[in-house]
Amino acid sequence: MKKLLALLLVILLTVVACNTSEEPEDQGAETPSETETEQPTDEDTEGDTETESDDEPSDEEDDGYTEVDYEAVVPVVTHVFDENEEMMLIHMETSADPLNQDEALMMSLQLSDQTTNEAFTGLMSVEIADKEATLNFEGGQPFVSLASAEHMMLDQMFYQLGAFYNIDTFIFTVDGEAGVDYGQVGFIEALPVEDMAVTGVVEVTNETLLEGYQAPVYRSIRDMVPLQLDSFEETLNKTATFVAPEGYKRVFEGVTIVDVKETGAQITLTVTGEIEEDTALVHALAIMATAFDFDTLTVVNESMMTRTKVTLY
Repeated sequence: MKKLLALLLVILLTVVACNTSEEPEDQGAETPSETETEQPTDEDTEGDTETESDDEPSDEEDDGYTEVDYEAVVPVVTHVFDENEEMMLIHMETSADPLNQDEALMMSLQLSDQTTNEAFTGLMSVEIADKEATLNFEGGQPFVSLASAEHMMLDQMFYQLGAFYNIDTFIFTVDGEAGVDYGQVGFIEALPVEDMAVTGVVEVTNETLLEGYQAPVYRSIRDMVPLQLDSFEETLNKTATFVAPEGYKRVFEGVTIVDVKETGAQITLTVTGEIEEDTALVHALAIMATAFDFDTLTVVNESMMTRTKVTLY
């Protein structure tokens, strides 16, 4: 009997010893799950995102074109007499500062002034609303003693600038009072603008006509060909094919029109042509685009790799 009890005790101790050896050594320690181990931190995620972003091409990446921006170009008109012929010349003045439409028209009027008494030095402000431009003068009557030639040139200046700025009527005030003594016409409060035909321009090369003026300077084709063009693209085509007389040249000389794209009040013209400087071309296009009331002109020259943007009025 004692032997049997001893045998049972040995078996019991053996079973207990086996169960104890199968327990994990660090049973109380927490082992991180596989998911938690592989989950990246927020900092790692942000770093990866920034790295991938740097490798991807940006939408604004330089495409190789040189960007040229004009803050403002305003049209200026000048009457000249050549032998027995009188004509209106047009050029664009560049402003280093941005201008609103009122300021631009005021600048055009003052720079186009050919009166002997420099009448537009008394122009204090311009206000444009609903196709009407109110000109506010101070310091006395500006046009009281106009000669007949001055009167004619003043009329033509108002008509041409009115067409450029989409003005139907000029209204005058002097020292806060309505109306102006307008030369030989007498007292008027407003001057209606006559329509000017649109026919494109040619660049002036006649040194006599350019005397005293900084090139490029242009003359309207309507002085040479009596026709009215009703769209910007039609005007471009006429200007490109027009045979300029002696003393002038085509503004598209050496330049080919590739594409014309009109988007609302914006016009984009794509051209090719190796020319020394595209200022003359851009100014001529700005004159023609202004006549059709575009707000912005962009000229893309694929040969010179330039993209020129001009603000119009």
